[in-house]
Amino acid sequence: MPVKEQSKTLNQKLRGHYSNFGVTGNFRALALLHEGTKRTWHKWLGRRSNCPLYWDRMAAILKVFPLARPRVVHSVYPRVANP
Repeated sequence: MPVKEQSKTLNQKLRGHYSNFGVTGNFRALALLHEGTKRTWHKWLGRRSNCPLYWDRMAAILKVFPLARPRVVHSVYPRVANP
């Protein structure tokens, strides 16, 4: 599968995970998921050829095909209306 399609699929899965688990107080776990996804993608892209994929090349790939950044989408605190 081309890198462009991989990026699109990974971002769909990350956004779905963020929308399910992106609650107040869970940002650290989302950031760890983002970092783990980046490292795992690097590992699997490195297996595609005989030459190793160094992190400077991976950084260039991530500039062109960035991964969705973690974000909190649900607040556990109720909204208070201004009187």
